[in-house]
Amino acid sequence: MIFVASAGNEGPALTTAGGPGATTEALFGVGAYVAPDMMSVLYSMRQTVPPTQFTWSSRGPTTDGALGVKFSAPGAAISPVPNHELQRNAMMNGTSMAAPNACGNIALLLSGLKAQQVGWSPARVRRALENTAVAVEGIEVFALGRGLIQAPQAFEYLIKHKDLPDQDVRFEARIPARGNARGLYLREPFETDRPAEVRVVVTPVFHEDAPNIDKVHFELRCNVESTARWVEVGSQLMLMHDGRRLDIRVDPTGLPPGAHYAEIRGYDAAGPQRGPLFRLPITVIRPLRLESGAPTWADVRLRRQDSEEPRLVLLHAVQLLPGEHYAQNELKEYVTLGPQAQEIRSLKVTGGRTLELCLAQFWSSLGEAQVDAELTFHGVLPDSQRIVLDGAELVTPLGLTSPLGPQRVAPKGSLDTLRQTLRPTSFEIRPLDGRRDLLPESRQMFELVLEYGFKLDEKSKVTPRPALSEVQELSLIHI
Repeated sequence: MIFVASAGNEGPALTTAGGPGATTEALFGVGAYVAPDMMSVLYSMRQTVPPTQFTWSSRGPTTDGALGVKFSAPGAAISPVPNHELQRNAMMNGTSMAAPNACGNIALLLSGLKAQQVGWSPARVRRALENTAVAVEGIEVFALGRGLIQAPQAFEYLIKHKDLPDQDVRFEARIPARGNARGLYLREPFETDRPAEVRVVVTPVFHEDAPNIDKVHFELRCNVESTARWVEVGSQLMLMHDGRRLDIRVDPTGLPPGAHYAEIRGYDAAGPQRGPLFRLPITVIRPLRLESGAPTWADVRLRRQDSEEPRLVLLHAVQLLPGEHYAQNELKEYVTLGPQAQEIRSLKVTGGRTLELCLAQFWSSLGEAQVDAELTFHGVLPDSQRIVLDGAELVTPLGLTSPLGPQRVAPKGSLDTLRQTLRPTSFEIRPLDGRRDLLPESRQMFELVLEYGFKLDEKSKVTPRPALSEVQELSLIHI
């Protein structure tokens, strides 16, 4: 069984690829691509632009260093819609259109292999798709993944290599010291101001039904390479069933500010034409350093410098903080900039952490625009992050510090959110539909239904938040 999922529509900033597409290597996370023919036929644009990724298509890498987007596919289609829309079809776009397109391509591959009486496995198909995907000029690897999906070339690859040994074995490259991370992601200043020496473990993974004798006999001599001079690795690896380790050295200290990407790649020494059997993605973000102070918020000032027609731009700023989803620390807003226009947006920031500021002209906003972006940091630090109002005290003092210079403040407080912890009033574990909701080997799937009771005295907004989403680590004790 092959699983395909959308990578998400939360770009264009990095590390926005979401679940499930980017969370595991067991499925394909697909990004959304748009070609000139699509612009003309689907969007009726008066003129087309070069092939590009949809501005909102999510980007990698994931927080544990994986590329996140495996490959990309066309992300728009005329799609069937329910009858209550009073039409049979509608124009739809998103990575939720790219994933079905990729599914169609994969279905063609499997149909062709069946017609040729050639066996297949998820490992074979993945290797074929990744090693034949085509890079597109002007689209970065974090958005496109390995490239644009190519069904004919993937089919030729599968036919050409159908008789090679170990085709159904997949290979994992992990970093045990970083929580078994799928790649190396160096983003913060304290990670990129010195070289890093990292141990990587490469392991062949057999199907659960593979006979043990296949594992005993498995030996593969690999040629190993780095795609960048700032990453060093040995050139040979003899791989057995229980895996082998590779020690690599990454030196980001000489890299200029910006995003940098490299890979460790392993090839079959006896058949390098198969392409990489395993990859370890390496991403380095070298930020511009703010030398003093501890900012708590920033102002982004956008100034349009030309006098052309209005242009639509997407402003996206993200910080990654430990234990928090990126959406908790982001600013994302579409801004229309007219001739000589100026716009200011403010966002909360955390000192000492890398802030990504991404400004993208929307893919269908035709014509060029000259925009200057100015980022100004401010800082006001309270002496306590929480205020406890004691009914026995007349006032509750709060001290403020301004580490970046004088600031004007206008204190204001309000009580606008009530948080309650609720326990379920009832629960039930029940089987799902046995005709379709089954795991391999006809294993039944179940659902947990919880009921909660609460009362609202007046109309208000309710946001359920399961307690498990607040727990960073969950330990299971088996008795």
